[in-house]
Amino acid sequence: MTGLKPTCLDLSSCFDVQRWVLPSGAVGQMPQGRAGVIIAMADRCRANDTPLQALTPVAIPAGSSFANAGDLPALVLTICPDQGAAIAFYGSRALGAARAGSDLDLLCLSNDPMDRDQSIGKVSFFFANSDRFLDRAGQGDLFVQSVLETAQVLHDPDGRFDGLRQAFAPAASYNAVLHHAADFAAFLMSPHVRAAAPQDCVLKLRWCVRAVLMATGRDPFSSPEMLADQDRAILAVLSDPASLDWSTAQGAVAAFWNERPEAPNTPVQASVSTMIEFFRQTGNETALRFIAKHQRALAGYLARNGVPNSETPLHWQD
Repeated sequence: MTGLKPTCLDLSSCFDVQRWVLPSGAVGQMPQGRAGVIIAMADRCRANDTPLQALTPVAIPAGSSFANAGDLPALVLTICPDQGAAIAFYGSRALGAARAGSDLDLLCLSNDPMDRDQSIGKVSFFFANSDRFLDRAGQGDLFVQSVLETAQVLHDPDGRFDGLRQAFAPAASYNAVLHHAADFAAFLMSPHVRAAAPQDCVLKLRWCVRAVLMATGRDPFSSPEMLADQDRAILAVLSDPASLDWSTAQGAVAAFWNERPEAPNTPVQASVSTMIEFFRQTGNETALRFIAKHQRALAGYLARNGVPNSETPLHWQD
């Protein structure tokens, strides 16, 4: 099939991301002279005659072709990094422990000054400035630690991920992390926020829980034997965003933080703009990135429910 054109996605200045919809039997081609990564959303695709497993990224050389070998259309993403940029995938899919609803998490490091989160279906991109990420490694950042524990490197000609591993040093104290996690979790449990971004709320709640566990020496990946029964229980409740029962989750999240000294410092109710200012004052970058990513969805939800401005109080409890 000839004349097939991809959709170019404007996600980062240092990564050429293309979205292909391949009809049955259609063939696509990597950009001329560019190596990169290919991700198929279904098992019926092949790259250079090698079968591709759904949501498993594969590094492929320049000049590679890929095809839909099935009877139904297939969605494929190709990612071509600029010279020196790096890509790895991490988390449950890198560990081979993914559930049916698990996302594929990709970290893309480059000299792009902008950090940003982007999602395409079940593929979650984090585009990060390499120097800033290296600074975070030297400060013992728990997100960097979690990435390095599970990362499978796909493309890294300049050894950026090796540099991160060499630079990583545990922080002297994780008190700020513990308080940030408690505050962010309280924000995520607002019914308005949950309704505007339900699946990402679950993923970020799970991250808040894991941050607490990592900061207190009970990392589910590196030291699962240290987990208490309550730790395992809340991780199980938050394991599948698609089937989550929010009433069960609310009780589990409350029980988890009731056992901890870091109670949320967030106001009982506050507007979106107030929460942005609160998170800025407390340096809660994870919460600020989440709001930036979902602010339009949250504003739209409030408007559809008869509240057309961002000053609406967000109640933490139903």
